Amino acid sequence: MPIYEYICADCKVRFEELRKMSEADEPCECPECLGMKATRVVSVVYSKNESGGLEGSKTACASCVSSNCATCRV
Repeated sequence: MPIYEYICADCKVRFEELRKMSEADEPCECPECLGMKATRVVSVVYSKNESGGLEGSKTACASCVSSNCATCRV
C-alpha cells in the first residue's frame, strides 16, 4: 500500500497515511483534531540530478511559487 500525504482543512496539520490506492481520495480522519476534512495533497518527489544530489519537483505544492523546496516554510 502506498503512503499518501494529507492536510486537514480544520487545523491545517499535514500528515501521512498508509492507504489502498482505491481509498486515496476518500476522506480520512485527522490525527490531530479527529476531524474528517482532510484532503490529499501532492507530495514532493525527489530525484537525483546529474551531480548525484537530490532535486525537488518544482510543481510539488499548488501554493508554492519557489523553484527550491529548501525555502519552503510549510
